[in-house]
Amino acid sequence: MIAAQELGLRISGYGFPPGLSIDSSTGLVTGTPTSAGTYSATIFIQNGKGWIKKTVSLTVR
Repeated sequence: MIAAQELGLRISGYGFPPGLSIDSSTGLVTGTPTSAGTYSATIFIQNGKGWIKKTVSLTVR
């Protein structure tokens, strides 16, 4: 796996289920969710030329 920072990318996000977070260096979402439900998580990826915003739906049962 190539880390995001090795490619010159910055990654951030919000809206993840409680207990989950995104690593800005690798882009991996890790952790153990602690509450069931449907969540709308938004991820931002930025390089030297601009950024991309992607919103995804995550369901924890």
